Amino acid sequence: MLKSKTNYTDGSCVSRTGHAQSIISAGFTKKALETVISSQLPRVSTETREKALKLLAQLKT
Repeated sequence: MLKSKTNYTDGSCVSRTGHAQSIISAGFTKKALETVISSQLPRVSTETREKALKLLAQLKT
């Protein structure tokens, strides 16, 4: 799914999902979402911030 929505190579997709799994496994999901939400970088879109907010809200319930 990641590759079909981006221009990433197969290797990049594997690497990105592997890093995401490591973050979740280490218990840093909440911190990672908070970092995305507070990011001021132009590469973090409004849509991405909104998705992160929804996911964070689900974690808190």
